[in-house]
Amino acid sequence: RTLATITEDGAIRVIDVLTGAEKTARLSEEIQFPSLVLSNNGRTLGVRGLHQNRFYIRILDVATNAPVIDFENARAVRGYSSPPGEMFLSSDGSRVWTIESSTLLLGWSLSNGSVIETFDLQSGFFSDIAFSSDGTRRAISTTDGRLMINNASPVFSKTLKSLSPIVQIEYSPNGQRLLCLDEAGDTLVFDAINGELLVRASSDPQPVLWTIESKEADEQLFADLLGGVESAN
Repeated sequence: RTLATITEDGAIRVIDVLTGAEKTARLSEEIQFPSLVLSNNGRTLGVRGLHQNRFYIRILDVATNAPVIDFENARAVRGYSSPPGEMFLSSDGSRVWTIESSTLLLGWSLSNGSVIETFDLQSGFFSDIAFSSDGTRRAISTTDGRLMINNASPVFSKTLKSLSPIVQIEYSPNGQRLLCLDEAGDTLVFDAINGELLVRASSDPQPVLWTIESKEADEQLFADLLGGVESAN
């Protein structure tokens, strides 16, 4: 597992939290309100923010600090010049998804800048998006209480309806389980293969969002939840 930080003067640090190994880089521009997204393999980094009061977005190779693609131009060529609401990288860093409006999600190939997927919610708004580490599974939660699970291998698609909207989702390291936190503060664990609800655990009145810092901690969290809380059945 890796994490990345950035400062407004463009200094970037990418840290392997298991080994402590660190890579540093610096953008040539100073960025206001910067935000980062990092692929699961730690090799591709997305940066967005403002530069001289203009929207700024870059997709970088962590090892070389060089742009993977001129993503601003790729978006402009296809008629998308306004900043996306959010940006998500695939696990291997070969694709990026952008939320272009409250209901529209686009998937982009970083090899040629083409749009490879268009997903329209039709109603509600995006709440969170998660991808399995092998890139074969995706889950989307919405503000109207839907949880949409899409698997490429084996092919499977299911939409679940939650009484309380799900605000955060995370896959287990092996992609077999989907951990969710809903607006009421309850934790839910789903089977990521068939969408079955395995666990529902009540939490404190105020939900606490989590940050998983290592694979070991991640696996222990799922083990504790599946072994020590109320079964959904």
